[in-house]
Amino acid sequence: MTDEYKNIRKMEVGDIDEVCKIWLTCSLIAHGFIPAGFLHSLLPKIKKQWEDNCSSNNYQMYVYKEEGSAIKGFIIIRNENNYVEELFVSPEYQGQDIGSKILDEIKKDKEFLEVNVYQLNTGAIIFYTKQDFDVKKGEKSFHIEKDTGQWKIRMRWEKDPLLSQLKTQY
Repeated sequence: MTDEYKNIRKMEVGDIDEVCKIWLTCSLIAHGFIPAGFLHSLLPKIKKQWEDNCSSNNYQMYVYKEEGSAIKGFIIIRNENNYVEELFVSPEYQGQDIGSKILDEIKKDKEFLEVNVYQLNTGAIIFYTKQDFDVKKGEKSFHIEKDTGQWKIRMRWEKDPLLSQLKTQY
């Protein structure tokens, strides 16, 4: 990570409990249309999966943590298809550009990113739209998630080659 984003570092197994708390808190708030009991039931499986993924080359996992503070946010990217599996910022730190900083740092090394967002999660749709994500065109733009019965929207960001070239020149 660049010096500008020195508060972003690789996630470690020791971070997982704190990251799981952030995920659950944010999910209960942002996904109020999903039963709380269902979200709580996912936690043991998610924790195990993230512990395993910390040592895997198949994922990029980062936390945003300022010196002497708690973890404020995190991102998990599946490398094989540049898929944003998770991006959450603790509610008390939202609105401070932490999610944008995490995403900006990830974008530096990617040609594109994709994410699925619940249709009812308007906050996430607005956030990703501000980050230059668009609804992906094609047959998999919208789908119903099997486990929740909720509609999801597939969004995609692509690096602008001209803009990238200009940034490196100046």
